[in-house]
Amino acid sequence: MRVRNTLSNNTRKSFVRERTIEGGPYKLFSIYTRTMKQEHEAKEPRGKRKKVSTISKQRWNEHWSQKRAELKFYKNFGEGDYYGTWTHNNKFMPKRPEDFKMYKDSVLKQLQRLYKKEGFEFRYMWFTSYQFSADETYVQRIHH
Repeated sequence: MRVRNTLSNNTRKSFVRERTIEGGPYKLFSIYTRTMKQEHEAKEPRGKRKKVSTISKQRWNEHWSQKRAELKFYKNFGEGDYYGTWTHNNKFMPKRPEDFKMYKDSVLKQLQRLYKKEGFEFRYMWFTSYQFSADETYVQRIHH
């Protein structure tokens, strides 16, 4: 005797999906539904971006970016690791973000060499934020 599924994949209207993101001892679960149309569109190649994201979408992206960074942090760092912040005073502040990037890369290379010489693994997470002046001609402050 043969039993057939009366609901084939073509007749289902929606699916329930689970999304799991792990970061060390922490796990983040999300359950969401998708329609057949969304499921089909997800398998197609992406097109070029046509317009700027809406404000709400930008907030959503920023929220999930912070969540992913937090989970990466929990997964890669723990007790006994170091935490540092750098800030520049007005005398030594780079003129452009590109100048700061060169400085940052130089510092990281020096630290990598030092750690490798001592036989330790060097892992880092680097976050940078800066703001331009009102006329956007120079960087007012860099935080990382």
